[in-house]
Amino acid sequence: MITNEAEVKLGESILIIGSGGVGLNLIQGAKLVSAYPIVAMDVVEEKKDICLDAGATQFINSSVAEPTTTFDIVIDTTGKPEVIAKATTYLSGVGRLILVGQPKPTQEVSIPNANKLFDGSGKTIKATQGGKTNPTEDIPRYIKLHQAGLLDITKIITHRFDLEEINEAFDLLKSGKAGRIMINIANRNK
Repeated sequence: MITNEAEVKLGESILIIGSGGVGLNLIQGAKLVSAYPIVAMDVVEEKKDICLDAGATQFINSSVAEPTTTFDIVIDTTGKPEVIAKATTYLSGVGRLILVGQPKPTQEVSIPNANKLFDGSGKTIKATQGGKTNPTEDIPRYIKLHQAGLLDITKIITHRFDLEEINEAFDLLKSGKAGRIMINIANRNK
């Protein structure tokens, strides 16, 4: 999504809202393409260290603060209408808002002060379905980056569960307090 949908250019600023598994991967992707600054925003203060380890240059706890600047790219992973509405106010004059998280089917999103979308050279709001990923081409590139030490997936894994603990894993996922969760599907007794 960083290159296919957001089309991040060298040195562009990026704000990633939501620091779960998807948000943490986006932080790493933004670092790989030399975005700067890379700001992670989440309501869970405990995610600060993992965001910084993944490549964010700054962390904002959105329950107590908000950005004081605008960004070339804002990516929302939450799908919450009130968060999406606020995200539009963080766009620079060339800003691109990429919606990863989807609102519930009956929810509506309103854009505060919508005429501000026409500031600068025009702003863009785009919804994505998987970032235009082509697994046949993309996964081998990710593996190569991981093998070269440029993409460290271990930094974003916060929890591991056995398959028998899948319900606990889902509960943790729903709580918003996890990064990437791994499920061990192998039978350890064999």
